[in-house]
This record gives sequence, C-alpha cells and structure tokens, in this order.
Amino acid sequence: MKMFLALVTGLALVAGPATAADTIRLRTEALTEKTVVDEKGRSETTLVTAARVAPGDEVIYAIHWENAGERPADAVVITNPIPQHMVCLTVEEAASTRMTVSVDGGKTFAALGTLAIANPDGTTRPATWHDCTHVRWNFEKPLSPGQKGTFHFRAGLL
Repeated sequence: MKMFLALVTGLALVAGPATAADTIRLRTEALTEKTVVDEKGRSETTLVTAARVAPGDEVIYAIHWENAGERPADAVVITNPIPQHMVCLTVEEAASTRMTVSVDGGKTFAALGTLAIANPDGTTRPATWHDCTHVRWNFEKPLSPGQKGTFHFRAGLL
C-alpha cells in the first residue's frame, strides 16, 4: 500500500478585529493514535505525530490557540479548511464557542444538522460530516490575555 505524507497546510485561520488577529497565536498538529501493549498485556493508546498516513487512516488535527496579547481579544473566530484528500469524520464541540461547518467551500457556515446537499437529480439530502469542507469555532466571550486551549477534529485520508 502506498504511503502518503500527512500535510498540514492552510489550517487554523483567524478572522475578527485586527487587534484580535494580531494577538491570537495558532499552532496546528496532525496526530494519529498509536496503541502499545506492555509486558503485562495492558494496552495504552496515545497520540503521536502523523509523519506518514495511508489511505483510510485517521488523522486528529489539534489546533492550539492562545491570546498572546496584553488585552482581551474580542470576536475571535478560528476557521479551518478540511485538508485536501481528507474527509471530515467528527469535530469536537468546545465550551464557550459556537461550532459551525461549511459544505460549500467556506462560503456559508451553519450547524451541520441544518445543512443540505443537492443530489444530481435535483433532490436534496441532509449534509453529513463527510460533506464538510471547513469547520469554524466562534468564541462567545472575549479571550483573556494568556488564555489558551485546543480544538480537535478527525479526518480520514481518502
């Protein structure tokens, strides 16, 4: 089976007031789950850097964010495109944020349950995680100086 390098490009974009965009630091990691069995037969699953993945493998994207400014950052929005050659599997809901997705290349965002996909015959069907092209987290409150956290979403390599 041919192996592919997991590329993390174009992820973790911030929109919002210029003062917030200047102070929000982002770092994205591509991770995979690795299970190790110890000498007593106990298994432990940990996250490791996704150096190479094969078609069908899952990648967990961790988007680390921090308000590195000296003032609260207001109206912070973090938007991530689903990487090319990947299909979205799940997105983590996060406290104090409103998570929305796009199924049209980032033109519009809404809750997944409210979105529909047009079929070739003119009918529509409910959108699924696999249809998502972007995921967005809107912070409902200002971020305090030094406040930080991490968002996660899973994607599968096609």
